Amino acid sequence: MSAITPLPPSLDDIVFHVLDPLEAAERDVFLTRVETWYPDLLDGLTTLYGEAAEEEALNLLALAARALTEREHELRRLDLTRTLDPAWAPAPPAASGTPPYTERFAGTLRGVEDRIDYLRELGVTYLHLMPLLTPRPGDSDGGYAVADYRTVRPDLGTMDDLEHLAGELRAEGISLVMDLVLNHVAAEHEWAVRARAASNATATTSSSSPTAPARRLRAHLPEIFPDFAPGNFTWDDDVGGWVWTTFNSSSGISTGATPASWPSSRASSWTWPTAASRCCAWTPSPSPSSAWAPTARASPRSTPSPRSCAP
Repeated sequence: MSAITPLPPSLDDIVFHVLDPLEAAERDVFLTRVETWYPDLLDGLTTLYGEAAEEEALNLLALAARALTEREHELRRLDLTRTLDPAWAPAPPAASGTPPYTERFAGTLRGVEDRIDYLRELGVTYLHLMPLLTPRPGDSDGGYAVADYRTVRPDLGTMDDLEHLAGELRAEGISLVMDLVLNHVAAEHEWAVRARAASNATATTSSSSPTAPARRLRAHLPEIFPDFAPGNFTWDDDVGGWVWTTFNSSSGISTGATPASWPSSRASSWTWPTAASRCCAWTPSPSPSSAWAPTARASPRSTPSPRSCAP
């Protein structure tokens, strides 16, 4: 995609009026980002949506603009600072991180806050808390089968507690890292529920694959957890297709195999940065289409880059 790809004429009407609450300088920074990265954004979306790519690009930019206006000024300033300094997240040994489970380390998010002095004594510069968003009941793949990205597990605290903890850590020079694994969700998640309720015209959803491709993929995809997972693909009668169940049967993976069936889930899938913007600093990415995307995990216990979500 050429770097001179023109911006859509309707961009001002759809996106930039959302930025009215911001100062002119902040609006200009957002516009400059859009002008710089729009060709790459459109290129990636065209692969998925074809002629509908421009419409989807405008939807994403509108959501990004809205999320920006809802962020605290302190975090917007931090975003800009990190954009100007690509090396803001140093590699070890300059950076030192630890990946505890909240309940085992401190009981609750407020308990973690009480242990910040201890973390500083250890020289911790980023704290990667293991999954703490609301999972499905019962087996949840260690918390990675998320049922609600907008709430925290009740036994750990609330979103307000998470926001407060992030601020206290940031004041002590510690970045909070969270997993926001969006490529698969719990069977009870809104997106999975919508997929099952889809009409026959859209029965092959983003979390399912038709039989022939599933068979071809099965021949080449190694199983991650052969001892207890049902296999890479499981037939789902409600969906009328093969659901990718690499990790377990309780969470389906969004393959993006059939973009035309996404309309009911696309909009909601990009609203989570609004909630994340309360505590997390936006991390610049080589591609705006993945600017808020977490680092993919190779296993349930792998530690992603601190750049996945670091306030």
